[in-house]
Amino acid sequence: MSNKLVHFSAVLVIGVFLLSSVNAQTNYFSTSVFNNKVRFNPSQAGMAKGYNFDASVKTPRDNSQAGLPTEFAFSADMPVSESAGVGVVFQSQSGGLLKQTVFNFCYAYGIQFKEDLRLRFGIAAGFKNIRAETAANLSNIIGDPNDPAISAYNSIPPSFYNAFSFTMYSRNLEVQVVAPNLTAALQNKNLQSLDYLQLQAGVSYQRQVGGGRLLSEDSYVKLFAGLLKYKESSSIITGGVMLNANGFLSGNLQYNTAGVITAGIGIPIEKTYNIFVNYSIGGLYSKAIYGGGGVAEVHFNCSFKKK
Repeated sequence: MSNKLVHFSAVLVIGVFLLSSVNAQTNYFSTSVFNNKVRFNPSQAGMAKGYNFDASVKTPRDNSQAGLPTEFAFSADMPVSESAGVGVVFQSQSGGLLKQTVFNFCYAYGIQFKEDLRLRFGIAAGFKNIRAETAANLSNIIGDPNDPAISAYNSIPPSFYNAFSFTMYSRNLEVQVVAPNLTAALQNKNLQSLDYLQLQAGVSYQRQVGGGRLLSEDSYVKLFAGLLKYKESSSIITGGVMLNANGFLSGNLQYNTAGVITAGIGIPIEKTYNIFVNYSIGGLYSKAIYGGGGVAEVHFNCSFKKK
């Protein structure tokens, strides 16, 4: 094996590790905790009883370094009956030499046990693809961007992405369990499955706090705790709180055991459009992955209720 091929393989392993590390840090951003749950949990598709469109962008504060991770995600979901819903999710993440794309369809079906207790199952199926970038600045890292090793790596076919989940919820309590990449152990072992999320779980409790002069009856506090378990890397535990004031303004604060603190604010417009801005700092964000600075996330939601 040539030195160039060895060098390129080492860079790919590092790049895949960075992507998995970024995923480990970002899966519990505010969009997936409080706003756009269908992105990671297919059982949430159609739960909101309307046509929902979500888009989010994450970018590092320090843009002076090339190759720092960025992310774009889009999802749409809607109910198709009183019990079922469908959705579609697209995610694009890049870091260093690698770019990861995930696309999947979601289907959810719900069962009502009591008037205030429901169970909803979900399944997602699609593909996950990782490719080495072939931009001109690649030569500054590995030498020749036309190296056959790049073509060999990029010839690896996309892997099958799938997720199974359930959500149990009542008026104030919600429990989510997601098993993404459940069939990864049965698929071809290569760099694309170096590390992957095996379990995602969370519980949230919401309580009305309004009714006085300062806060109306639409105001509530939501508490959240969650767990991410990866195949190779250690588990991450996260917790957070969100305050919705009078239905016109929301603020959230989160922390996870990787040392990442996330704070943000959300503003609804005419009860149809919602804009959320979150900022995270600490842990890996302020070190190797995000170039010494924090990372900003902007999330936009548009919801049209069915008539």
